Amino acid sequence: MRKVHVTAVGTSLLGNSSKDSNVKKVIDELGLENWERMSFNDDRQRKIADNFNRIKGVLLEYLRDKGQGGSAELDSLLSAMKRFGHSKEEVYVLMYTTNTWNSELAGEVIKDYLEEQGIHGEKTEISSISSEESFYEGINDLFDKVIKRIIKFKEEGDEVFINATPGLKPETTFLSLAGLLAGADSIYYKYQEFNNVVSLPSLPITITPKYLEWLIRFAESRVYAL
Repeated sequence: MRKVHVTAVGTSLLGNSSKDSNVKKVIDELGLENWERMSFNDDRQRKIADNFNRIKGVLLEYLRDKGQGGSAELDSLLSAMKRFGHSKEEVYVLMYTTNTWNSELAGEVIKDYLEEQGIHGEKTEISSISSEESFYEGINDLFDKVIKRIIKFKEEGDEVFINATPGLKPETTFLSLAGLLAGADSIYYKYQEFNNVVSLPSLPITITPKYLEWLIRFAESRVYAL
């Protein structure tokens, strides 16, 4: 039985690494200042794409030096593993990024770092939410690429833990609620103020596969309003 950790990937790695001399050199050269806050339609996203492998290598070196303190994703994930007593061998990580180059970059670097540490996993991409219309598409992607995977993990007998620390809050909130309905075992959050992981146990409610499929179709129909 695996211990599956589901986590969004934000851009904290990009912000945290900006003061590192080697990373800053690349940022300055390519004009990527404040790249952690870069919008999906920023023209500089293309610069990240064109220099992806080079930047990825520099960021991976940064993580090798800083370890889990290099990003919110690693800090919360590795802290939770320690709190729950999960070994590297039994943990599997499902990460999801948005379809932007800065998020994709952060996800690839974190995934490679985890693999080097002996922690296996996979990365999937969901649509970025930037408007009411794209909100529906993003939520659809969460259902299709993340929630359905949680259901599959549970069917295979795995335990599922949702990391609510990183990422954008609308998606993370929706993931947490839908994940609990899909049978996730726990949601956890790391409070930076007192450096502690808080675990919220699964509520004693689940939704049958029949109704979950209906909920997915309901989301895909887009007939509801906020």
